[in-house]
Amino acid sequence: MILWPIMQVIYGLYAYRYLRHIGYSNEKIFGFSAFKQRLLRNIIIIIILIAVSELLFYAEGLIYIITYSMTYEEYWEQFAAILVRIPYWLRLFTWLVGPFTAGIFEELFFRAYGINMLEESRASKIEANLIQAIAFGLWHGLTMHALITFLIGFTFGYFYLSDKERSLMPLIIAHWIIDFVGFMIFISV
Repeated sequence: MILWPIMQVIYGLYAYRYLRHIGYSNEKIFGFSAFKQRLLRNIIIIIILIAVSELLFYAEGLIYIITYSMTYEEYWEQFAAILVRIPYWLRLFTWLVGPFTAGIFEELFFRAYGINMLEESRASKIEANLIQAIAFGLWHGLTMHALITFLIGFTFGYFYLSDKERSLMPLIIAHWIIDFVGFMIFISV
């Protein structure tokens, strides 16, 4: 769990440095000005991304409940039994650090770097989004969660591609909020 944020930072910094090396400015990478100029639109996008992600996570839980013929309470009891085996300090670290590193560095690597580099290598927008979403899903493991994060990555990629300025800021903020709230369960058991 400690290595995960380190890997995110390494890959994200690589993507950032490469994008800067080939001429992307901080504004082109992050889109700070575009974010501020269209604040209401970006707040709506953040809300949509959070809602879609939370619905998909809820569906993931339902799929596990149906697949393993268990009740909602049994599912959460099993999940909590796994979490309590992780030392509290590590769960706290994951809650405090994970959303920050994932929000910034996964968005840099998968959306800004992944999509733009795939497009530069002649992939269409749809192909670039599909490939980065597959990579994003696999980055999260080879479980049902990979399918859910593929769908989330595809949704994030869609909003990134649909923004003519390609501002990462709404994606970073949404990703941070989703993980901050989601990882809160790590410290609640």
